[in-house]
Amino acid sequence: IGETPTIVMTLFTATIGVICLAGAMIGYLFTRASILERIALLVAALALIKPGLWTDLAGLGLVLGVGVVQLGLRKTDKVAQASEHAAE
Repeated sequence: IGETPTIVMTLFTATIGVICLAGAMIGYLFTRASILERIALLVAALALIKPGLWTDLAGLGLVLGVGVVQLGLRKTDKVAQASEHAAE
């Protein structure tokens, strides 16, 4: 089958790839995904599911980029909601 580190890495990247594929299809990762985020998630999913170091790195980079954007938006939304509640 293969060496243990190779199997673990393949399992990890394929799992993240499937999560990205689900996020791209449903349109939600941490928050609602824009069309560009959905496209990035789909490309990341395909890159992560396909075996190879370079495809894995590209896929992980895309996922991290989308995750940073979405978590940043989530914090911005929380701050906006807090300020709305304070204004009431």
